Amino acid sequence: TYSCIERLDDGEGNISKDPLFVDFENGDYHLQSSRGRYWAEHNVWVLDSVDSPCIDAGYPEAIYSQERMPNGSQINIGAFGGTAYASMSELPVSADFNGDGIVDCNDLE
Repeated sequence: TYSCIERLDDGEGNISKDPLFVDFENGDYHLQSSRGRYWAEHNVWVLDSVDSPCIDAGYPEAIYSQERMPNGSQINIGAFGGTAYASMSELPVSADFNGDGIVDCNDLE
């Protein structure tokens, strides 16, 4: 369930798409992201021109709070999903101007 697999299976939430790993041939399984992904070799965050379909596609009930903000409030599929090194995505709530994941009066300041 909630996996990116080569041959689509009937499992709930499975997808069969190119995961857009950064460098599969050399073992870098970070997901490409236009909002930011970790480049371990240089210990920096970089922006890509595309977004992996695995971002925010993991099990909806899984804890995603260890993923850096902004995140889509859903865990990423893959080795780094649910970690501080998970690729980032858009915030799910556009009115959350301060980026804390909560829409409240603090967003008006």
